[in-house]
Amino acid sequence: MKRKGIVIIDQKNGIAFNNRRQSRDHNLCQEILRLVGECELYMTSYSYSMFEKLDRGNIKVCEDPLQSAKEDAYIFFEGAFPDLCYEEIILCHWDKVYPADTVFAVSLANYKRIEGYTIHGSSHEKIEIERWKNEE
Repeated sequence: MKRKGIVIIDQKNGIAFNNRRQSRDHNLCQEILRLVGECELYMTSYSYSMFEKLDRGNIKVCEDPLQSAKEDAYIFFEGAFPDLCYEEIILCHWDKVYPADTVFAVSLANYKRIEGYTIHGSSHEKIEIERWKNEE
């Protein structure tokens, strides 16, 4: 299966603390939707609360996005990011360090960074976006 994962991490690769997101940013949600374009984007109902007002009909809400996602769809992770083979990984970096007990621990050794840029967030001055493609 061709998985495409999206995750938001802090400066120490933290994703979540006590099963809750570290932060949220409206401009980042808009950018994520721009990046996925017309592709389907799978996420939990917890994540959907950030995207609901921006939904163009391509967001699929389900209990297990990893199992439900169709071929070539994107999966938005706010909890554990499973160490699986992904066709593409989009990393969104907060410009801060937050408390975290869930971290991004996937090795990018078999991936090539194909894009990197910074956006100005609504709640964070700088948010770095990176796209990584699997080279295997």
